Amino acid sequence: MAGRLQIQRGMPYHPEAPRPCWGTTFSKDDGWKVVVKCGNGHVASLINHAIAQDGTVDPSLDCPEAGCPWHFHVQLQDWK
Repeated sequence: MAGRLQIQRGMPYHPEAPRPCWGTTFSKDDGWKVVVKCGNGHVASLINHAIAQDGTVDPSLDCPEAGCPWHFHVQLQDWK
């Protein structure tokens, strides 16, 4: 799909990480998961999204933070 927002790899939980960016995190309960920092600085998991081999994310990303308008069709740069 043309027009997808390209999101660079980074460290979403770091306060100086670029916005938006994506990265991975590990927890003993959930294992590895992909997280994204939206353009407004909120971090959310992609647990309910599919990620294609080229980094295309489906469905679109809609920030779960109440009142945040950040919503895009995205592709994760440097995926895999």
